[in-house]
Amino acid sequence: MKKILGVVLVSALVAGAFAQVTTEVEFRTKVTAADWTFKKDTDADAAYLVQDNLDDTKIGVSAAGKNAGVTAEVTFDLNNALTLNGKDYSFIGDINGDGVTDEKDELALSKDPLLAAGDVLGWFNIGGLKFTAGKFASRSTNAMGLRMRQSVGKLISVSFVEAYKFGTAIKDNVGVDANNMTNGENLAAIGDYTFPIGDAKLLVKAAIFDSTPKFPHLKSGYGFEAAYQSKLFTIIADVKVPYANTAVTGVYFRMMPIDMLDFAVGGTLAFDNRTATDNTTIGIDARVRILPMDALSFTVMGNYSLETRKQEIGGKTVKGYTDGKYVALNASYVLNDMFTLFGEAGYFDAEAKAYQKKDNIKFQVGTNIKPVENVTVSGAVQAAIPIYSDTPAKGTPVFGLSIPVAMKVAF
Repeated sequence: MKKILGVVLVSALVAGAFAQVTTEVEFRTKVTAADWTFKKDTDADAAYLVQDNLDDTKIGVSAAGKNAGVTAEVTFDLNNALTLNGKDYSFIGDINGDGVTDEKDELALSKDPLLAAGDVLGWFNIGGLKFTAGKFASRSTNAMGLRMRQSVGKLISVSFVEAYKFGTAIKDNVGVDANNMTNGENLAAIGDYTFPIGDAKLLVKAAIFDSTPKFPHLKSGYGFEAAYQSKLFTIIADVKVPYANTAVTGVYFRMMPIDMLDFAVGGTLAFDNRTATDNTTIGIDARVRILPMDALSFTVMGNYSLETRKQEIGGKTVKGYTDGKYVALNASYVLNDMFTLFGEAGYFDAEAKAYQKKDNIKFQVGTNIKPVENVTVSGAVQAAIPIYSDTPAKGTPVFGLSIPVAMKVAF
């Protein structure tokens, strides 16, 4: 696979020598002006002016011609030092002195900003056939508008509404981000072909990705996808086998019957038999966007996932269940070219919270400001309420309040 990747990247670079070259530079940062955590029967914790460099700060270069191209991005993490932890590197010992060598023991090796590869890929096409290889995400649900980021993620830097991709909403489940045909791995290769069908088109895709699947001989995971897009609706069906004894399949549908209504639904079925239990997970996604006027939009999205674990013990079938669910709402109103007002609310249950590190109930109101071209500043007042199955003990967080301010500069 690495040889295939090398051939594609070299081919794209050669083509880039005769192509138009573009650069993309984006910087994001956030300052939490104030953050309060209120606890039961004790004093609140407070923190002010907490800085956070968001991890999509990047520099990208692309070169593309008529039939080939290459993209390379470098991302920067200005928050963290290069560290080792005791769980992965036990030789560092019990640094924090709690008597156990584990992930809480950290050894900082460098305080320099950490660099990482963003999207790095090369592609070429021959007619309707396209071949792409590298490190990248490949989600038809993005390309065909099913994720509805038009009103949320691209606009609001501090948005928490779109917590998940299509798939399952349970931490570490094999069906998370089901429609990503590269499976989020470092290396992938994809071939796809687009068939024109009148005003519509049919895309068929095959992918391999470097997921260390542990098959006897096959060294890559693989997947297949078919996507049909017309003026009225889009439907996507995919099958993915990321590891031995696993499989993920999904069908996702989007329709915009009238200009003011846009909705998408999807179902995911994931199988994972890598352990002593046979695990089957069903995930249901639903997303609706309403635009009663050009300046006003409402976006609602949610997911319910149920994992069933089955095991034969003493001749009897024993079953266990885990479910994950979330629902979130965004409302945005564009006052003018400079100001946008927004409000958000969301509920994330215990499994969804564990996956996304969200508080169970969270809501915020805020504004986006574009003071000059290429700059967006988002500010909000956020509140968070954790939910407990039992009465919380003394000192347990019961309410959070924060004021984040985020800035994005992009060229």
